[in-house]
Amino acid sequence: MSKRALPAFLFLACSLVAAQSSATLEGKSTRLTLLSALSSKSPKASEFRARLEESVQVDGEVLLPQGTLFEGHVEPRPARRMIRSGALRLVFDRMVLPDGTVRFTNTSLTSIDYKGVKTDSEGTVRPRLSKKRLLVQVGGALLIAKVGDDLSEVAIATVTKNGARFFGLGAAVAFVLLQKGGEVKVPQGTGIEITFGREGEVLPMGLSPEPPFSPSRQ
Repeated sequence: MSKRALPAFLFLACSLVAAQSSATLEGKSTRLTLLSALSSKSPKASEFRARLEESVQVDGEVLLPQGTLFEGHVEPRPARRMIRSGALRLVFDRMVLPDGTVRFTNTSLTSIDYKGVKTDSEGTVRPRLSKKRLLVQVGGALLIAKVGDDLSEVAIATVTKNGARFFGLGAAVAFVLLQKGGEVKVPQGTGIEITFGREGEVLPMGLSPEPPFSPSRQ
């Protein structure tokens, strides 16, 4: 083999080894433990961390070792009037391996092991409807309406009676409209499930992907 062909041959050989050794996490699910408490009242872009408790393997090859940290930020939406509940989205930005290697990741939330919240098909976390809270809101509205009706019974003039009834009904509606929905609250230490997307490619241990292209590097 000529000296000119040797570099090309070595480059091709290294590329083949990397292609055979690399594996993908696409469609793979795993479980993490939250190291941060989550809330829909948190400031926007608040950071969170979660830890991988068991290594992730594909065909006997360890792609993510135990103890890998997942770091990201939250996109919160606090509860609003008219009984509109709060919501929360978790955006996973990167993975930090135990040896300090940082990798970007395309990861989505699948579920949270906490009875106070639920996760929809898009990975948005919302509070579960509390029966106690619902009873308080409905009971409060009925009580206000009943007070208005009682006032109409003791009123003398017909116009006053009708006005009292409308006042009670309006007050009950206003009470409901002014009520806020529930907030999302997830304590530290809660288990969550995540799923890797198409960009979840993992290189062999010790190798790092090329950093994203930036015009400033030219």
